[in-house]
Amino acid sequence: MKVHAEKLVSLLTSREKDTLTLVTLGHSTKSIACVFDISPRTVEIHRGNAFRKINAVSTADAVRIGVYAGLDLQEDQTDPAHLSESQA
Repeated sequence: MKVHAEKLVSLLTSREKDTLTLVTLGHSTKSIACVFDISPRTVEIHRGNAFRKINAVSTADAVRIGVYAGLDLQEDQTDPAHLSESQA
């Protein structure tokens, strides 16, 4: 499962991966929007794209994939500088 989850997550853009990381950690759409300083609607779009790419049919499914891929082990998930480096 770990290898499969890592392959699925590798299909995501850096923003989709960062969004999935925060979803995996239990953040709401509104709190993710605050972290990235974007609108909640934009977060919903990133979240929806990520879920589609990893074939997640629910939030629980996406969280399971995120945990298997190790997204819950990131250093400091609420600091955008510690997420994907390419978004700076």
